[in-house]
Amino acid sequence: MEEYDIAVIGAGPAGSSAAWAASRRGAKTVLIEEHPLIGHPRHCTGRIHGTSFTREILSGMGRHVVIQECRSRRYYSPGGRLFLESPLPPGSVFMVVREEFDREIARQAVRAGAHLLLNKGVSGLVREDGRIGGVRVDSTDSSFTFIRAKVVIVAQGAKGRRNGITRQEGMNDPEETFHDGLMLELTGVPDIEIGVFETFFGAMSPRGYLCLWPRGGDTCLMSGNRTLSALAALQKGKYPICRKIRDAVPTGIHPHILGSKGGVMLPRLVKDGLMLAGDSAGFNGVMHALVSGRLAGEVAAEALRQGDASESRLKRYEELCRSTGLHLTIGSWDKLMKLTGLSDDRIEAALPEMLLRNEVEYRDVLPF
Repeated sequence: MEEYDIAVIGAGPAGSSAAWAASRRGAKTVLIEEHPLIGHPRHCTGRIHGTSFTREILSGMGRHVVIQECRSRRYYSPGGRLFLESPLPPGSVFMVVREEFDREIARQAVRAGAHLLLNKGVSGLVREDGRIGGVRVDSTDSSFTFIRAKVVIVAQGAKGRRNGITRQEGMNDPEETFHDGLMLELTGVPDIEIGVFETFFGAMSPRGYLCLWPRGGDTCLMSGNRTLSALAALQKGKYPICRKIRDAVPTGIHPHILGSKGGVMLPRLVKDGLMLAGDSAGFNGVMHALVSGRLAGEVAAEALRQGDASESRLKRYEELCRSTGLHLTIGSWDKLMKLTGLSDDRIEAALPEMLLRNEVEYRDVLPF
């Protein structure tokens, strides 16, 4: 069995970024992906925040990856009133084809020297003499069940917090709750304006709001539904968003996991020989995943170069996450949770005060 310096679990943006950073610094790295194709299933809309290295990342990708630069957000009350339009600074937000984006980041990791393994699920850690010695691999087409590594970087997404290694290691928030959701690609939606995100508030959704993300032409993504039957019921409703999607047809169904504490950095991200990155660490959003993965890979490689992968040494990663502002939530959904289950009248009454407290707008301009 070949031994690695670093094993990265999950080839999403966080995992691939970690593998890229570690490989570039000379660490022998393996990137392990449970699915046979990177980017599937798709887990988010593909909104990419502009940061100091966004253009560096996007410049190496083909034009088929970037759909558009986004310029504005619009917010509608339950009655359909446009109560806020928030312009986005140039270069602050982009929409990408998330599947292609994920594969491009993984290709960058491979070109940097990472060894990529597809269709290999990781069920847990393996300890030797009380220390992490690698990971257990579950695969029907594999002749091995154990990969040795001195440091393991967990980038399993929200799944890691719900039932993956984050939870297995007791590093999750025990009060967090999860539910499965659907992100739908809808075609046949009129008046889709390229570069404009729309958020509709109202009791038509259990959480009190729904979002439309333009993809081009008459196609958009809609997040917030839990079932296809919920979409059918929504299309029969009287809300503005209901009328807008009345004749829309789903051309893509993307299941994903939603956690009540998504976007909130976990209080502990490292143990001896173990690091959490991306959504497994509580970070939410593609750029947060990329930055946390890069920092994890850099710190892990440097720690191994110094011969010290202890928790005290790896805590440098947590310090960097906080010093860069990475720990700050990227959106306002933690504030918007107060709308869950409210009637239209109560939502209407709450919106003015939420506006005054800046609890409605997403944080699209990031500090790093």
